[in-house]
Order: sequence, then C-alpha cells, then structure tokens
Amino acid sequence: MSFGLFKYFSSKEKWPLLLEAIEYRVSKKIPGDIRIKKAFVQRMLSSGIQLLKQDNGIKVEYDIQGKKNSFFLRNDSSDISVFTQIILGNEYKTVVDIFKKLNLPIKRFVDAGANAGFSSLYLAAFYPEAEFVCLEPHPGNFAALTNNISQNIQGNRFLLVQKALWNKPAQLSGDNSFRDGKDWSFSVKETGKSTGDIEGITM
Repeated sequence: MSFGLFKYFSSKEKWPLLLEAIEYRVSKKIPGDIRIKKAFVQRMLSSGIQLLKQDNGIKVEYDIQGKKNSFFLRNDSSDISVFTQIILGNEYKTVVDIFKKLNLPIKRFVDAGANAGFSSLYLAAFYPEAEFVCLEPHPGNFAALTNNISQNIQGNRFLLVQKALWNKPAQLSGDNSFRDGKDWSFSVKETGKSTGDIEGITM
C-alpha cells in the first residue's frame, strides 16, 4: 500500500498497516529455499504429520499404501522439493496405475539417478515383492539414499550402487550447472579422458 494513503487512516489503524508493510518488505528478502521450507513445515504440521528436527535436517514419518515410511530431508538440499513432488504429489501414481491396468508382472526396477531414494521407496510401497537396483553417483546423495533405504527396507531387495548409468563403460565427471545447482540437478558427463572420478556402467 502506498504511504500516501495513510492519511485516510487513524493513528490506531496505521499501526497494523505499518506492520504489514514491514513484514511484506522483510519477507521479500527471505531466500527462496527458506520460504519453501517454511511452507513445507506449515503444510506438514497442519496435516497432523509429525516432524523430528535433527542436526542436519528433518525426519518425516509418512504413510504410503498404509505403510509408514521414515524419510530424512537434508538441510540445504533439494530434498523438500523432491519429497513434495514424489511423495506428497504422487508423481508416479499415474505410472503405477498404467502398470496395474496393463497387468504387468513387475519384478525389478532400475532407478538410475536415485537421489535420496524417494522414488524407489514410493514404488516399493506398491510393489512389495519387487527388487530395486538404485544407481546414484553423487556422494552426498548416495549417503542419503543409503540412510533412507536402510530405515525402511528389510532384507536384500535393494542393491545400492554408487555409479552412474551410461551407454558404455567410462570415467565421468560431475556437473552441477543445470537448474539451481542443488543435488537434484546433479548430472554426469564424459570427460574424454580416463581421469573422471565417477564410474559409468552399462545396463
């Protein structure tokens, strides 16, 4: 609101308007990541979902297909956005519905670029007998993947591989130049040399 309009309000009415203007200006300075996290926390708590604050992130207990799963969302990462898309937004529900409509006997999933494991955990809830091969080359993502899978899956249904899927055996290097540069944007590229620090493997 323009400050020129203040003359039409009493002193008592001006204070709430002034506070609103200050709050608006301050909120515009808040980084986007913090706004996303705030909206996520508010959404979870208003839905009655408990969050457990930990040193380097938030632990979320969330039901998929009637089964409780524990998800760890790292600070300063894209985990909240990925969790919102895949778990809250049911991003893969259409795929599951197509599989069921076609009556496909799904026995194995290959999750290439598994990130923190949310896609595989979502699909595992619908296919409790299926096996999963999860490839994730990024060290931080692989640690998060290992943590999330170990919290939820018993037995040896999941094979976790810290390598990248490629069209031939190759040494690759990481690339964070896509999108916002956060961990969900991580990709690999061929260096043309044998000095890359990521091993690329074929199917």
